[in-house]
Amino acid sequence: IQLISGFLIINWTSKTDYANFTLVMAIYSTASMLVGLGMSKSMMALIGDKVNDSELVGRYLAAFTYYRKRLIAACTLGMLITFYFVGKRYGWSNELLFWLWGCLSLSMVFNAHVTQLAPLILLKRDLRTNYSITASTGGFRLALLILAYLCGIFILPLIILTGTLHMWANRWLLARATKEMITPPRSGTSIEKEKKELKKLTLPHVPGHSFSAFEGQISVFLLGILGTQSGIAELGAISRIGMLFIIFGEFGRTVIGPYFAQIPKQVVLTRAALVMLGGFAFFSIISGIAWLFPTLFLWILGDGYQHLHFEIFLLVLTCSIRSMNIFAYSICVSRKYIYSWYPTVDVLPV
Repeated sequence: IQLISGFLIINWTSKTDYANFTLVMAIYSTASMLVGLGMSKSMMALIGDKVNDSELVGRYLAAFTYYRKRLIAACTLGMLITFYFVGKRYGWSNELLFWLWGCLSLSMVFNAHVTQLAPLILLKRDLRTNYSITASTGGFRLALLILAYLCGIFILPLIILTGTLHMWANRWLLARATKEMITPPRSGTSIEKEKKELKKLTLPHVPGHSFSAFEGQISVFLLGILGTQSGIAELGAISRIGMLFIIFGEFGRTVIGPYFAQIPKQVVLTRAALVMLGGFAFFSIISGIAWLFPTLFLWILGDGYQHLHFEIFLLVLTCSIRSMNIFAYSICVSRKYIYSWYPTVDVLPV
């Protein structure tokens, strides 16, 4: 559903509007990643097979909230400053600037709640609830996009608003689904132990996660400063092909991570090897198809992007490598295989 929504936005907006959309979402994606810093994966590893202990879950969620509030405050301010300079370059009105900032700030808050609650559903291996929530809220946003298009008001402010409403619906449904799984700590209860454990497990991969938050948007920001709106639109459009790989990222998050967090230690190596070898074979085939038949991917982008043949192969190859990285990362984090030297091996290859 997210894939369909993304391609409709490409085909129903002009290159100028889509360039602005790409810039806005690049800024939001960076801020949103900096708010999370991978804490949800750390929390999944810490809770593990104790997910039925609602008091323990409540304490870890309280520790997560302690850090999350401070990160949201810093990232919201940073996003406002960035919007100001980008908007000044591209002639955005003050009304548009503050509308975009307000909607995306709310989206960031709702998304922080989602990343906090989603691991509980996944540790329960309740994929039916997980996908019923994501499918229904994604369908809700898709319906809003189609309605806006049919009414002739398919403009950037409304597109961004649909994303905010989508994230709010996700947060609301997840809060209802996990309510019985959480017993908040009583007033005065110390959560220092949980805060220290969460901080200890998260800190080693903060540099890599922070780098990733910016690395994915560097090309967009450079084009925003040095390039053209047409170039930004082309980069944004071809990046949407990467959405075809969302399912593999989700597989790492919803299946591989929770699975490896709960299996016996003695079988981890064998099963990890099977996952990685299977992934390598599959993504080699996909990359070969992109090299030989790039038009299979290009037709969904519509007019204006059909000349990007070799770029499609580069994108698919990159996404394949990233998907393998997600598989390995999900296994490592779920088993608490995170050490002080982790940022070095995480950042330098990228």
